[in-house]
This record gives sequence, structure tokens and C-alpha cells, in this order.
Amino acid sequence: MMRTVRRASSALIFAAACVMLAQPAVAQTGGVRGKVVDAAGKPVEGAQVVIQSMDSPRRFEQTTKKNGEFTQIGLFTGTYVITATKDSLKAEIETRVSMGDVGNVEIRLAPPAGNEEHKKKVAELQKLFDEGVTAARAEAYDVAIAKFEQTTVLIPTCADCYFNLGIVNLRNKDLEKAAAAYEKAAELYEAEGRSSPNRTATWTDLANVYNALGKADKALEASNKATELAAAEGATAGVSGASASALFNQGAILWNQNKFPEAKEKFEAAHKADPNHAETQFMLGMSYLNVDGDITKAVAAFEAYVKAAPSGPNAERAKQFIADLKQ
Repeated sequence: MMRTVRRASSALIFAAACVMLAQPAVAQTGGVRGKVVDAAGKPVEGAQVVIQSMDSPRRFEQTTKKNGEFTQIGLFTGTYVITATKDSLKAEIETRVSMGDVGNVEIRLAPPAGNEEHKKKVAELQKLFDEGVTAARAEAYDVAIAKFEQTTVLIPTCADCYFNLGIVNLRNKDLEKAAAAYEKAAELYEAEGRSSPNRTATWTDLANVYNALGKADKALEASNKATELAAAEGATAGVSGASASALFNQGAILWNQNKFPEAKEKFEAAHKADPNHAETQFMLGMSYLNVDGDITKAVAAFEAYVKAAPSGPNAERAKQFIADLKQ
């Protein structure tokens, strides 16, 4: 028979002193919902859409409907390049897919505007982008970084250029340079003031980078900003509330600051947003131990985690905690 006590053992509390931000769990996916429009913002029917993972060979193809929209679910978390083609026009964007979320993107198919000099600059920018993406896929990060750095020289106000530069520096494990690139991207996106999935992803990535650098206050600020933008995008799409991943990230940052009660509130909110978010279950278990000293609830949460993610990153620890707490 299990009993409830005020505090769990210090060994158990110490065991999860540091929490990583949200990571993809086994068999848990997200998706992307998009719209292809022309230069005037009108929907493009029959555009060919290719969704290519930058982390694996996975590739999906869609054709836009009469309203120009397409939807792809079942995508593992990570970065994807989405290419839309219709007749002689082609456009490409990069977006990130989070676990349990269906992000919104817009792809504009339009011929280069302006004079010949402008057209030449746009063509050069597209070429550098394509070369940077290709190098990143091949894990030739030094080459990719050089290409995206050239895009920022070509067009210093290009927020997407700095966003991509942040991504490749992060993959190259240069956290300081990644932070600098994301900060510049955030500054430019804020100046533009328009809604953009990359704008939200910039703040999400900044939260991860700041967390890895041990800058907890900045990480929490960035995560809060990402949550605010994600909620605004959700409201536009008719979906309310922040995502489970964003709330989990906020809880993880607070946990790393030893603000356990505040972290518990975020984990509970994440669980409410998505009861199937596995890593939230694990941290709820730790919260019940650290904050409430409630072994019964902790065991239930750990068991829920093991059921949701039997091969997850914390599965063995959860199983050990269950065995220890049931003794």
C-alpha cells in the first residue's frame, strides 16, 4: 500500500536538477498547415508543394486546393523546407515543426519585382539560400554558415537570412554565434511587425540557446515571447491557448532556476494543453515529489510517462523511480 509523505528523498530530488527543453518523444509528431498565394495575395490552386525534412530523407508532396491551402500531419519534430511550384514560379521557405503543434505558413508565388538590379539581387539571394540549405543538409555547416552570412551582407535587413544563420550555427554547436544571429533576426522581425512562423521559431530557438548557455532569465523571457506569438497565431487560425511544448519549455527554465512551484504550474498547464505530451508527465512526477511530496501522484505521472514513451529519454529513470517509490 502506498502512502503520501511531505517530502521525497533528497536523492530523488537531486536526480533531476537540470531539465532540457522540449525534445521529440517516440511516435509523437506535429504538422504544418499552409497557403500558397500569388503576388496579389490571392490563393493559388493546383500548386505543387514539396515538404522536405532537413533532418532525414522524409519527403511529402501535396497539391493546393481551390483556396490555395494544404495540410500535412504526422511530421516528426525538426526543420523542413517547403517548396511551392506553379507554372514558371517557384518559392521556398523553411519552417520548424514542434511536437503536438500544427504550424501555419504562407508561401507567396510572385515574379521578382522592380528593376533589373533588384531582380539580380533577388536571384543571387535565392541562389545563396539554396546553396546554404544544400550544405546544411549535407552537414557541411561551415559552408552553410558562409552562404547565409553572404545573404546578410547582400540584404542586411533580411530577417529570414539571420534566422537561417542562427539555425546552422546552432547545428554547428556554436551557441554564442547562434544567439547573436537569432537576436538580430528577432530584432528585424519585430521591426517588420508581421506574423510569421519563423518569427515565433526565432524566439523558441533563442530560449533553447539561452538555456544551454545558462542564461535562465533571458531564456524565460524568450520563451514567454514565443508563447505570446504562438498564441496570437493560434487565435488567427481559430485555435486558442499556448502550445504544450511552449509551456513545457517555460516550466523547464523555471525548474533550472530552482523555482519549483512556478515550474509545476507551467507543467500542469502543458498537461492541460496536451495530456499526451510525454515529457510533461515526467516533470509532473518530479514536481509532485519536489513541491508536494506526494508519492501517489508522482508514481501515477511516471507510469503515464512510461506508457506514453516507453523508449523515451527519461524512460529508464521513470521506471527506477516507480520501483523505488513503490517499496
